[in-house]
Amino acid sequence: MDELVEELIEHRPATKPEECPFRPDRTGGALPFRNTTPGTTHSTETMIDSRYASLLLITLCWFSLTGCGDEDGKPASGEPTGSPLSHLRDSSSYATLEPNRASLQYGYGSAEELIDALLAATARLDTTTLADLAISAEEWKEILYPEMGLHYPGARDSRPEIRDMIGELHFGASLKGLRRLLRDYGGRRLQRRSLEFTGDTLRFPSYTIYEGPDLRVSGPDGEGRVTSVGSIVEKNGVWKLLSFRETDASEGVPPAGDRSE
Repeated sequence: MDELVEELIEHRPATKPEECPFRPDRTGGALPFRNTTPGTTHSTETMIDSRYASLLLITLCWFSLTGCGDEDGKPASGEPTGSPLSHLRDSSSYATLEPNRASLQYGYGSAEELIDALLAATARLDTTTLADLAISAEEWKEILYPEMGLHYPGARDSRPEIRDMIGELHFGASLKGLRRLLRDYGGRRLQRRSLEFTGDTLRFPSYTIYEGPDLRVSGPDGEGRVTSVGSIVEKNGVWKLLSFRETDASEGVPPAGDRSE
């Protein structure tokens, strides 16, 4: 077990998000694993390389069962006693959660308005606005994560260190997606042609996540598809990006557009 822990530490996320070795899921950020059911439209979502995922899960399971205690499996000095799995929430407990009354900041009144603001900010190379269009670290911590376990079993761990680790992976991947968006489309004037959601709609007590946004845009050089936009969150009529998607920002020939003056 010591060798597993040492290997996990060796491959843990780097301090700088851009150096994080983990990969995002198909929706944008590195979300916790979500169960899929055969015969449904759910597709497998990968948070990290399978090798690291297996190592991480094995280690977490070991710590959960041993309670992270001493070599005899007993709680270390100063640690609270009780069930070693007390930090894991049951899926049924999410049905009784009271909706979080906090509001999302810097969002828009519809998904279309959000995308139009994103395209305008991309043309201006306005990184501050682009960052504000996505979920903030505080919104992740206080609004999203406490309810995420309803659909993502990996988020049922209530320990702050696990929440922060998942958040680090999520925002590190999103930062890479934002950089890719600016690299491929920064300074180009594009217009939204259509926006559809081809993935799942996940409803939580306080918010809804729309997966698989299919964004079609046009520019002077033609039309194309922008895939660097991840899932979108709606809460009380306010829409924000869950993340930017770390993937190729276009399929086929991207519309070149014209450079903003």
